[in-house]
Amino acid sequence: MKNIICFLFLILIGCNKSEYSKNVNTENSVAKKVSYKDFLRSVKNKSETEKKNYFFTFINYDVPNYWMGTPWSFNGTTRNPQQESIACGYFVTNTLSDFGFNINRTYLAQQASSVMIKKLCKNIQHFTKR
Repeated sequence: MKNIICFLFLILIGCNKSEYSKNVNTENSVAKKVSYKDFLRSVKNKSETEKKNYFFTFINYDVPNYWMGTPWSFNGTTRNPQQESIACGYFVTNTLSDFGFNINRTYLAQQASSVMIKKLCKNIQHFTKR
């Protein structure tokens, strides 16, 4: 269940149209901005336990900060934030593969979200209003 919630949250973040202002002042930011590649390199050096503990923070804070302002497009396939455009499926699969999940990134990105959920999650539950 926890996996499904995390996965759905990823999809919502990736597909949510944000009101991004290019006039955001980042000079007063307390945290030092690290390049996306350096950030990924530091994640890959973590142990499995550290990765599991860090995953929630990574999904909720770090990933959106790097991708904010990247244009969304139905056909977007970029691997790098702020370059070209990104589609929802590619946003989710890029995030998962960058974090170290061994997935078929391109195939899953081009499928319906239900296919991705079935491939990545266990104990899937369906809810209906009946």
